[in-house]
Amino acid sequence: MDTNIFPPMSKKEWLEKIRADLKGKSPESLHRTLSEQWALSPFYHSEDLEEPAAPLSRALDRPQLVQYIPRGAESGEELLTALQQGVSAPWIEAPKEWKAFWTEQSEVQWNMITPILQPPLPSDEDLPEHPNNHLDRFYLSGENKHQLNFRQQTGKFHFPIPHSTEADLPKTLGNWLLQIVQQLDELSPEQASLLFQNALHQKQLSHAFYFELAAIRAMRLLAGALQRNYELPKNTPISIWAQIGRPLQLSTVQESLIAYTSAAFSAVCAGADFIYIDAHQEGSDTTATFQKRMARNIFHLLDMESHAFHVMDPAAGSYALETLSRDIAQKAWSYFLSQLSDD
Repeated sequence: MDTNIFPPMSKKEWLEKIRADLKGKSPESLHRTLSEQWALSPFYHSEDLEEPAAPLSRALDRPQLVQYIPRGAESGEELLTALQQGVSAPWIEAPKEWKAFWTEQSEVQWNMITPILQPPLPSDEDLPEHPNNHLDRFYLSGENKHQLNFRQQTGKFHFPIPHSTEADLPKTLGNWLLQIVQQLDELSPEQASLLFQNALHQKQLSHAFYFELAAIRAMRLLAGALQRNYELPKNTPISIWAQIGRPLQLSTVQESLIAYTSAAFSAVCAGADFIYIDAHQEGSDTTATFQKRMARNIFHLLDMESHAFHVMDPAAGSYALETLSRDIAQKAWSYFLSQLSDD
């Protein structure tokens, strides 16, 4: 940018112009209180960030569409249909017969998708012969006590973060950090470095779309702080799974779809790596086929029409969001440290 045409202005200079436009009225009078501990200002400046903001790196180049593939006789066929319809991250519940499942999927290029596997894992004799189907390609969901030895050796842990209100976000994220540290304390240094590379962090989104956007960005800031404090490989992006569904349901399918779309847009702008849209509507006659089609349509709308996937960090440069992300991260980190000291 040519600074002769658009010379940079300090925060003080901007505030002088704002006060002039407001005819002496204080800019603070325009602040909006969102909750007891959060307020939104109509004006933010790069100086508010205290240090230059850097784009947050993601684990994957673009968001992946998650679709749940339940256990059953038709799971193999359902998986193939999902892949044909653009699903890139099938969430697969362990089939009853692994060998039959692998046979049905013999033409699947596993190295081109990012599957999530619900334990139990296949035994050694149930693993496929061709290397593209090896378990290195999978993320692992479910409780961490299941397949614990495999998780410790590979770092494939699963850290769910429940739905919470805006006021409870710092506490919720602080407890998420405690989950991670609990695992770190039980791992060797080599295993601990794999945890940040291979674990899956599942954030359930609420109706507070603006806060959820900032919260997902805060998660990356907090992961970086953990890496620095535990002397682990730095700047390793974590894999964030945004779950959008039943807590966002409204009275009608149409209203719910607007909420799902808004939440998905927030997840994409925040840099979520996986997006799971559960379009189930209690009390309606919507079919499973309709629900999955709506989820895919929302995802493809954000990708192919809004082109939100073409930018690595869409929210970068929004000083309001970056300030809120930092504030959430700082409060979560303070809560986390207070809980460590109590222990």
